[in-house]
Amino acid sequence: MRLLNARSLRLKEFFDDDEVPDYAILSHTWGDEEVSLQDMKSLDAEQLRKKAGFDKIRNFCITARRRGWAWVWIDTCCIDKTNSAELSEAINSMFRWYRNSKACFVYLSDVDIPLRPNGDLIQFTKSRWFTRGWTLQELLAPKNVRFFNNAWVGIGSKGQLSKAISTATGIEEEYLENPDALFNTSIAQRMSWAAGRKTSKKEDMAYCLMGILDVNMPVIYGEGARAFRRLQEEIMRTTYDHSILAWGCGAQELSNGLLAPTPDSFRSWKSYQNCYKEGSHYIMTNLGLHIELPVIFLDDNAGTALGILDCGKNYKNHVILPLEYKKGGQDGPLTMHRARATAPFYADAIPVHPDETLPSHIVEAVTTPSSSSSSSEPVSPASADPLSPAPSLFSPTTTAPSSVNHDFPTDQSYPRRVPVYLQIGKMTTNKTSPTTKLSIKCPNLVENGYYLADCYPPCDMKMSGPTLSIIDNHNHNHNRQHLVRFCEPGGESVLLLLLLISRVGGDDDDMELQVQMARTYSELNSWQMVLYPDYKRVDFARLKRDFEWEGLKTVRGAKEAFYEIM
Repeated sequence: MRLLNARSLRLKEFFDDDEVPDYAILSHTWGDEEVSLQDMKSLDAEQLRKKAGFDKIRNFCITARRRGWAWVWIDTCCIDKTNSAELSEAINSMFRWYRNSKACFVYLSDVDIPLRPNGDLIQFTKSRWFTRGWTLQELLAPKNVRFFNNAWVGIGSKGQLSKAISTATGIEEEYLENPDALFNTSIAQRMSWAAGRKTSKKEDMAYCLMGILDVNMPVIYGEGARAFRRLQEEIMRTTYDHSILAWGCGAQELSNGLLAPTPDSFRSWKSYQNCYKEGSHYIMTNLGLHIELPVIFLDDNAGTALGILDCGKNYKNHVILPLEYKKGGQDGPLTMHRARATAPFYADAIPVHPDETLPSHIVEAVTTPSSSSSSSEPVSPASADPLSPAPSLFSPTTTAPSSVNHDFPTDQSYPRRVPVYLQIGKMTTNKTSPTTKLSIKCPNLVENGYYLADCYPPCDMKMSGPTLSIIDNHNHNHNRQHLVRFCEPGGESVLLLLLLISRVGGDDDDMELQVQMARTYSELNSWQMVLYPDYKRVDFARLKRDFEWEGLKTVRGAKEAFYEIM
């Protein structure tokens, strides 16, 4: 570890942790003309003073000396960033360095008014410092944190400002006041604190979380989004925490793949959603994830099932992970993966307790190719299309859930009824494989803030501007129903019920699409809406009874696109 003498501004390297003296550490956001290690070694005093970043170093050293600290650490000039080995070691050690510091001084360059803990803290909570990825560990790791404005006037300590900091970051005060409690929280909760934060380099969004998540891994700049996937794989080697698989839980958004693409995927995780410490173990392999987990099978035709994760709001509430499965021949094993175009959800009264013995049968995991791909080669998790099936997840085991009551609000009074205009595009079918493609334009939904939330059964579905594109994989001569849910921030959902009819040997002219629409303020997602109350099967008939459907339209496949009003 390399430290800077706060009086002489000379650098000294300490090779043994036992020899490192007490030091203060700086937390800040980078600006123009920061002073590097090379600048400190090669520039004379006059040249250093001309760099914009030097005043920050000088004022930090003066402030540290006044408070009794002879040595300081600053990330701009205490790391040789031209040395990749040293940079990797420093990034892996940074959480520990901040944790071991005697004082952490936070310099807020965009806060220019004198503030006090009991004063108006709006400018303080709006500081750019609260939006950066690296500053999260700099807030959580040290015990003694003090904040300063851009004139180096003290604002207050982390303890004094804990309420305002909690409001700005979403981190509960108990974790701000007691850093030792950090590692008692679930992986998902710690990930949620990083949601919305930014880093200059994409890889740093993973590297800045290593200390908070208690893992170490090589630093490889240039790998891009792969870094966050590696971070999750490292976490899965050292924990049984199922909440890492529950990303997107509680959010009304599309989700695909086994692992989360960014920390933003954990944004909706709340502090009261805990992880059971005695959950079933799992291990990531080059073929997928091996895990011991109860699974409820729903629909053989759609290949859908529910995986019960060992995390939730309490011991009676579990996170349910929607799954897809595919049979590997007459006697082959099932391969399962996280369902496309949907998010996990919560369910009560599932009779699985962390103290119970979970099923022990584990099937070899494999990666399955995208259903719309013409290649028979497996799709690697790193290069797969976002809408392709993810690596397989679970062993197929069955549990018998108890009755669950679904309450659908059918008599809501809607303060806002946005008219729904649908433009149905031409449908096409692939005669060599059971695949149908169709598109639906819904411009006024998009213009009014509605977004595509989820669908049942899972399929390749995405929005491009106002156009919803669906690639449906079905058995020929099988009538296939889809429930598609659009949501808006106010809480209303617009449901589209699609019935796709195709026939053996038929062409595009023989295809039909029936469309109906309903509105609801229910918080249930599309999977929950189609499930029978006992969670054992799918029941579209009940869905039709529980909502007031309107605007039944029938479209023939080869017709030109047309406009409909609902």
